[in-house]
Amino acid sequence: MREPVKEIEVARAVIVYLNDLKWEVFQEVTGAGGRADIVARQGSIFWVIEVKTKFGLPVIGQAKGWVPHAHLVSVATPSSPGELGKDVCRLFGVGILSASGTYSDGSGTTEILRPRLNRKPWKLPMLCEEHKTYAEAGTNGGGYFTPFRRTIRLVEEQVRLHPGITVKTLVDIVDHHYASDSTARQCLAKWIMGGEIPGYTVQYEGRKNVVVKIEKPEEGEGT
Repeated sequence: MREPVKEIEVARAVIVYLNDLKWEVFQEVTGAGGRADIVARQGSIFWVIEVKTKFGLPVIGQAKGWVPHAHLVSVATPSSPGELGKDVCRLFGVGILSASGTYSDGSGTTEILRPRLNRKPWKLPMLCEEHKTYAEAGTNGGGYFTPFRRTIRLVEEQVRLHPGITVKTLVDIVDHHYASDSTARQCLAKWIMGGEIPGYTVQYEGRKNVVVKIEKPEEGEGT
């Protein structure tokens, strides 16, 4: 008896299909529309694809949330929906990919309904290189790369390159995800002091918040 198809297998087939069409693929991306299984980019066009093992209202609902925030939005499932399912997707401007056949090489993946083009997305997802490989689309274990994690990684790089850097300078040179620099300064100081960057903390020196390395006590000190 054949085992049920897994969501991650369907996603892999879709990714092969997208790669063949020269789309740049990002996986498990968070944004204004929620968390997208796949975001494909070709030039300036963003295409969000939500993947499920069964076609139905849950996957349509997920896709609908992305419609204002991407140029194209589709769902991908192993089976082709009936006419009613197509009509519902057409109503919301959502496309349909049928990812059936051999999942390892993407054969059998076809577009059976084209998504409606949104020429002016409201808030496109922020993409970075880590989204390509950090977590596979269809992952249900909670591992995914967030804008916060990207900011912390960039901050950590600068902290190690520039000992004694101030929090203000960090905010000035790092492409952070916060809505304003003032919010970034407050939040980053809190997160660094909370241990988000191991081995470093923030000290108040004069009128500046400075990121400093936590010095380990000399052996025998304090005993």
